[in-house]
Amino acid sequence: MKITIKQIQQFLAVAELGNFSRASKRLGTAQPALSQAIRDLEDELSVRLFDRTTRRVELTDAGREFQNSTTKVMEELEHAVEGVHMLAERRRGRLRIAAPPLLASVVLPQAIAEFQQSYPVSPCSSPTSAPSRLSRPCAAARPIAGSEPSLPPKTVSSGSPWCATA
Repeated sequence: MKITIKQIQQFLAVAELGNFSRASKRLGTAQPALSQAIRDLEDELSVRLFDRTTRRVELTDAGREFQNSTTKVMEELEHAVEGVHMLAERRRGRLRIAAPPLLASVVLPQAIAEFQQSYPVSPCSSPTSAPSRLSRPCAAARPIAGSEPSLPPKTVSSGSPWCATA
């Protein structure tokens, strides 16, 4: 299958506007090139997607089916691209916090509130950890409060981050 995203975008523009000229203007392409791209798409699918008249272009049954499916595909693709951009811009990621009960009840609420102000769409989770899995603050081990790997390290106290010994 050699269908491209550009062909799908072209198909959806023609389907929405019902006119090759208007679709070509929206897409910033020449009308003959758009017509050829739609013919190539129809050849690839081995089905006619549009009924063409001198004034109007209408979807065939196959065209409506293809429009429904490709609209969903393009929405999912846009969502995926947006998610990757958010992750790259550090606006989305995961924060995992493990802390002994006293620290979890005294220091973490403020630290989490500050974190969520900086990263409002990042989910926070606080798994219950046995105190034996936690050590004193340390610089050499892996930070619990901080990146995984998409978010910048964040300390939960004025000292070093709490670290897992596992």
